[in-house]
Amino acid sequence: MIDDVKTIMWKEWREIGRGGLRSRMFPVIILLLFGAYILPNALLNAGGDWSISLVFLIWLPFLFSANIIADTVAGERERHTLETLLASRLPDRAIVLGKMFVTILYAWGMTLIGAVLALVVVNLRSVTGALVMYPIDILLGLILLSLLASIFISALGVLISLKANTTREAQQIIGISSLIIPLGSLIILPYLPNGVLSFIISSGLDGIMLLIGLMFLIVSVLLTFITITQFKRTKLMTHT
Repeated sequence: MIDDVKTIMWKEWREIGRGGLRSRMFPVIILLLFGAYILPNALLNAGGDWSISLVFLIWLPFLFSANIIADTVAGERERHTLETLLASRLPDRAIVLGKMFVTILYAWGMTLIGAVLALVVVNLRSVTGALVMYPIDILLGLILLSLLASIFISALGVLISLKANTTREAQQIIGISSLIIPLGSLIILPYLPNGVLSFIISSGLDGIMLLIGLMFLIVSVLLTFITITQFKRTKLMTHT
């Protein structure tokens, strides 16, 4: 099983490397835009409030994975390579997990690079000359939450790509989701019952990070289970 997952992961890495100029440039643009400009400016304007970095760095996995995750199933269906994959000896579960793991590692790795880039830019622009670092709780929070966010969008993206008819359709749905999910959470927050809202506020930053992490984890496990159960080669081969 592990070797089968590694086989799929190697295949997916090669697919990412063979992507066109647009697909290769998009994550670089996002990285430079957020890591070198938007996030450093937000941190410098926040006056030392590093919690603002969590908002951006939890969102980044959605942006980094949008293109590659849409291609996982829908793209292979369009290129007529899905039939070859389904005809192989590889188990369905290994195919799903291999595709998910590559997306997770890619989105999480790019997000962490963005966090490091933002830190370098903040230090270069610091007027005090003193070394600036992420507070330890923020650092641990952004590492874990960006990982959980990457797992969430990977599970959601593979499921969307599995159900979409074309890569463009999958990209559109994932792109809309990357905006609706974070913004929708902020819109819904003020309308929560007073007791729930008071509990969240009283939990402090660490409690809020723990709550968000648990939500990501629970939903990700559920989505992964649904995706694995929906990925049936007998059903897919009749639609390729």
